[in-house]
Amino acid sequence: MSNQMPKNATPQTSAKDLATNTAKLDEIKYQNELSKQNIKKVENEKLLDDTEALKENQRL
Repeated sequence: MSNQMPKNATPQTSAKDLATNTAKLDEIKYQNELSKQNIKKVENEKLLDDTEALKENQRL
């Protein structure tokens, strides 16, 4: 990977690219957080189901 700027780079295009990349990164971070929350929700639901099953087994 080179540290040289592309020949057609200007401060304006670089700023635009940076803004675009930042927006994409923010969207990825947001989707990642939603995924983490969804995984946690599923884990909690499974734990609740397991707990209810244990309670039911104790009654029998």
